[in-house]
Amino acid sequence: MTGTERKVLNKYYPPDFDPRKLPKVSVPRNRQYVIRVMAPFNMRCNTCGEYIYKGKKFNARRETVEDETYLGLPIFRFYFRCPQCLAEITFKTDLKNCDYAQEHGSTRLFEAERLIREKEANERAAEEEERTNPMTMLEKRTKMSRFEMEALDRLEELKEINKRQANVNYDLMLSETRKSEFEELRQQHEEETALLRAMGFLSGDLPSDRLVNLPVIKRLPDTDSDDNLKPQEILTADKRPKLSRQREVLQGAVAVRKKSTGTTGRRAESLGVSEPAERYATTSSAGLGMLGNYGSSSSEEST
Repeated sequence: MTGTERKVLNKYYPPDFDPRKLPKVSVPRNRQYVIRVMAPFNMRCNTCGEYIYKGKKFNARRETVEDETYLGLPIFRFYFRCPQCLAEITFKTDLKNCDYAQEHGSTRLFEAERLIREKEANERAAEEEERTNPMTMLEKRTKMSRFEMEALDRLEELKEINKRQANVNYDLMLSETRKSEFEELRQQHEEETALLRAMGFLSGDLPSDRLVNLPVIKRLPDTDSDDNLKPQEILTADKRPKLSRQREVLQGAVAVRKKSTGTTGRRAESLGVSEPAERYATTSSAGLGMLGNYGSSSSEEST
């Protein structure tokens, strides 16, 4: 057999051939075809939990969906089995979204790209509706005008607030502050007067116009306390030496002979000591001399 005869490229039709007399082949309406397909999206089997990723190849059966079309175009359904548990999974074509729709046997996993496509499609549909629907355009214009009016009102309020702050009268503020302080003093005076009258220390009432001229009494800190002084400060507080009782009596009993003023002044000038200091030194030396004499006389008598 030659190649031409094997391929049956040429057929012989006799003169009495009538194609209408050929018997019709009965083909079932829901005939299924076995084809090789790839998974159109990521899915997870509901029976065993096996993950089936996009692009995995299967031997699937294809059929035409009955009583369901999109704009006169037929919709196809595909059957295949899970590679792990052999559970049947089906999906069909979605001509409206140019995609495939999951039917049963598995769950479609999340796809960010699909979400973005759906969002863009919804935005385009909304824009198209706004352009074609006059009521929607009117509502949008009304909202925009209302928003502009609210913005202008807020701007006017801000301008008014700035204007108030710019025209602040500081003298008026000070006078208000003084009034409030005077009112506080008056209330305090009334409370103190009522307290004193209740305790019986006050029979009358002070005039309220003397509140401003009342003296302000403050308690000063106690600086004379010996507790705050150090031991050295306490010891050296009085640097003048204290005299004994006997010495004080003797100094009072001794009479010092007065010298001439000129001699004393010249002696003081030569020594660089003032006159009162020299007089004090003379008095002290005289007293000490008498003490010495008194001691010697007493010792002689005792002998």
